[in-house]
This record gives sequence, structure tokens and C-alpha cells, in this order.
Amino acid sequence: MSRPSEHDLRDQPTARWAACIVESLIDEHHTRRGLKWPNEWEALAFVQTELGEVYELLLAEIPGWTRNHPEEHQGYSDERFAEELGDAIMMVMMAGMAKGVNPLDALAQKLYRKIRAARRERTWTEESLRT
Repeated sequence: MSRPSEHDLRDQPTARWAACIVESLIDEHHTRRGLKWPNEWEALAFVQTELGEVYELLLAEIPGWTRNHPEEHQGYSDERFAEELGDAIMMVMMAGMAKGVNPLDALAQKLYRKIRAARRERTWTEESLRT
């Protein structure tokens, strides 16, 4: 993955647009399925359960690791790992939505600030910015 270019840092609306799309998809998914909307505490509790599933997948990669009732659990795959991480991110988003904030937008804004500060301080070499 390459580092952000100067152009990327001027394109903050793109990051906000992407964060809004994710929020909209979550809203449509939840509404169409008729699911109860969690409050921020419930959503964060679900984050923990989803991260537990991520850990379980990672443990399944360890040779000799045995799970109770292994016939009920699938082993590791990159697809399942990505799906479980996605579930955790969705619940983080829902916690934010419950409080009226968009965590992806907040993350993008924080990274923009940190990158600009690092560039002002010249803590990154020009070579590292090109790769």
C-alpha cells in the first residue's frame, strides 16, 4: 500500500463521501432486515463478540490448536477473516452512528492531521513519501 500523495491530502471530501456511503449501506442493511438498532453500548458489546470471532479464526491457524466441538467451526480463510473484521467495523460504525458521529470520517480526519503535521516537521523523508 502506498503512502498518501499531496493530492490525496487535498481530497478530504472523497474520504467523507466514502464514510457516508458506508454509513448509508449499514442503514439500508439494518432497515431492510428489520433489525433493532443498538445503542452505543450495545454496539460496542457486539464489537467485542465480533473480535472474538476474529481471534478464533487466528487461533485456528495455530498447529495443534483444538476447539471444543471443532465440527461446528470452520477453519481459517482470508475471506472469513475479512468478513469478521468487516462485522467488527460495522459495529464500531453503528456505535458512532448512535452518538451522531462517523468513525471512518473521524479516522480520515485524524490521519490527515497527523500526515500534515509529520510533513511540516519533516519526519518523513521524501523517499518514504514516494513509496
